[in-house]
Amino acid sequence: MRTTQSIRFAARLGATALLACGLSGAAMAQSCPDVGLGGAPLGYGAGQLQGGLSFDVIAGGNIDLGACGSAPGYGWIVEAPDFELTLSGAAADESLTLSVSGDCDTVLLVNDATGEWFFSDDEGGGLDPAISIAPARNGVYDIWVGTYGTETCPSVLTLQTGAGSGGAAASK
Repeated sequence: MRTTQSIRFAARLGATALLACGLSGAAMAQSCPDVGLGGAPLGYGAGQLQGGLSFDVIAGGNIDLGACGSAPGYGWIVEAPDFELTLSGAAADESLTLSVSGDCDTVLLVNDATGEWFFSDDEGGGLDPAISIAPARNGVYDIWVGTYGTETCPSVLTLQTGAGSGGAAASK
């Protein structure tokens, strides 16, 4: 695990250096969410998430998601995903629900195991986002927890699987 993190750090450092060299005095372009960067690794079987598991995160960042054409939504995030969930053992009729509870107005951005984007602002009730993906696919989910405004705040991401069918409860 330490080796993977070291490789990811080296890759980020190298990419940053290449970008800096290639700018040649021009203004730096808007960064956007990058699925090629790694987030905090989470690996769970669908059965392990049936009761729900929660993870602390600081929501928000320095990237204006609304200025990115590569992903849906609006709000403020960081370039690398906050989390990288590897889901295994999901049955054909299982859903994956991701929700955030924060001390401020939070947003949620997910790139699922098939490469499809999902965004949520207030679908979880109040100022909290929630996304339900059905059927849940085995594989890697890149997850960003952002804020509606430019502030950052302590938040909690909850992941839960369950029986269900249908589509996502948030916009794609």
